[in-house]
Amino acid sequence: DHPVILVGDPSAGAHPYAVAAYQDYGTVVHQIDEYYQPALVEDIAPVLNAKPWRPNVREMVLDSAYPADVIRWQQAGYPAFGLEGKPEVEARLPVYRALLRDPVLYRRLADEHLAAWCEAHGYAPEAFDALPMDVQGEAYFEIAEQFAPHRLTAYDIERLRVCSHIFFDRTHCPNAIREHKTYRWHTTRTGVRAERPRKQDDHLMDCGGYFAWTNKR
Repeated sequence: DHPVILVGDPSAGAHPYAVAAYQDYGTVVHQIDEYYQPALVEDIAPVLNAKPWRPNVREMVLDSAYPADVIRWQQAGYPAFGLEGKPEVEARLPVYRALLRDPVLYRRLADEHLAAWCEAHGYAPEAFDALPMDVQGEAYFEIAEQFAPHRLTAYDIERLRVCSHIFFDRTHCPNAIREHKTYRWHTTRTGVRAERPRKQDDHLMDCGGYFAWTNKR
């Protein structure tokens, strides 16, 4: 019976029409369901109407580039509105990243690893900032390696879960999980990663960004 927020990334037909269903519990958000395939609003609405959470839909946020779809969803009985002043992806990504991994909570875990690294190498943690930059770089590289999936300890996994404010239903949100894993970034000519992601296979990622921008910013 908890309120549901729908976020849609419309499509003109060439790409999947994505709709994500979220429940916001304050410090934790659950994506509980998704719609992900090419279709018209008239075809999608009956599918969503059959969902058990349909009576609890409080609002529906849509990409403002499709004003006709906003009207169609409103005519279908949904509290839909277009995202005002649609933010560029670079603007909304930091807000969404903070949902995926709270920077303050993560810093505490990273500091634990840094203290352990200092102890193992004979340095005082409080004097780390005074160490040569190449030594600091070595430390950060080794700590980053410790967070690789195959090296995570059970303790780290539980701590990382505490750092996250958004979770996904494994059964009902397979495409959202897949898009998070396959999100790709542009690279410069020198091979350095740019801060602008590639516009491909990112429809539910856009939904997450729109949700964060309207509800968590």
